[in-house]
Amino acid sequence: MLLMLSGNNFSGEVPKSILNIHRLLLLDLSRNRLSGDTFPILDPGAFLGYIDYSSNEFTGEIPTTFPQQTTLLSLSNNRFSGSLPKNLTNWTMLEHLDLHNNNISGELPHFLSERPMLQILSLRNNSLTSPIPKGISKLSILHILDLSSNNLVGRIPSEIGQLMGMVNGLEILSTSAFSHDIKLLNLAYNNLSGNIPSSFANLEHVETLDLSHNKLSGSIPESLAKVHQSAVLDVSNNELTSRIPVGDQMDTMNIPSYYANNSGSCGIQIQKPCLKDEQPAKPIKEEKKQVFSWIGAGIGFPVGFVYTVLIVYMSGFFNPRTPWRRIIRRT
Repeated sequence: MLLMLSGNNFSGEVPKSILNIHRLLLLDLSRNRLSGDTFPILDPGAFLGYIDYSSNEFTGEIPTTFPQQTTLLSLSNNRFSGSLPKNLTNWTMLEHLDLHNNNISGELPHFLSERPMLQILSLRNNSLTSPIPKGISKLSILHILDLSSNNLVGRIPSEIGQLMGMVNGLEILSTSAFSHDIKLLNLAYNNLSGNIPSSFANLEHVETLDLSHNKLSGSIPESLAKVHQSAVLDVSNNELTSRIPVGDQMDTMNIPSYYANNSGSCGIQIQKPCLKDEQPAKPIKEEKKQVFSWIGAGIGFPVGFVYTVLIVYMSGFFNPRTPWRRIIRRT
């Protein structure tokens, strides 16, 4: 049984009569005006795999009254609050978890890495405050990771470079073959600090890497020039310094706005010369020295010649009284 009621003006709470639907496999109540903070307690052993409560007016904590067989759970665009519940680990088959645009707070928990089947995780635009856990690299088949617009802090873990299963978009849901190429990674609008991990160079086929609006410092790793498919690299509004790398793919990512508001950065991408690129004054001095040396040679040669003639003359070489014939005869 499939129950699809999306895109209407239904209001009120989710009716408990839904429990009476025999062999419900899909429940889509998205894009309505449903509200409340209580939900029907669905049979944990039911075969309901697709649940979409997105774009409503639900409040309270994130509900966990769903079957263990749930593979897709979308609760985005609501007013859910509180922290991410530990019960999320009960759904062993969960592949798609979308909680973006809510009021979820607290930390980004380590237990999310215990969901080995998770392919899509979207927590964008919430109020999460914690470092990104290193254990997130255990999600070996994760395709989409969107943690943007939160209050995440600390350094970006280099382990993110090991997430080799990401792809951009939902096309992965209609194919049985997993791509091993990351296409999109969005960590924008947080409070992340430290350097950009050089391990991002492992994401050779990433097309969009958005690290903007953080507190990242240091320089952009030279190794990012090896990312062959990148079309967008947005590191604007950070605290980056030093030269923006050039060469290979970096030469195509030259939109100035993607590097804006990094007061210490320089490079051809933002048309701001680096100090090392300025021509030093030394070659000019050397050129002057060469000019002076030629002038000196031009002046010194006749002066030296006259001086030599004078010495010879004074020594009597041109004196007719000097008995040179005697000297020649003696020799």
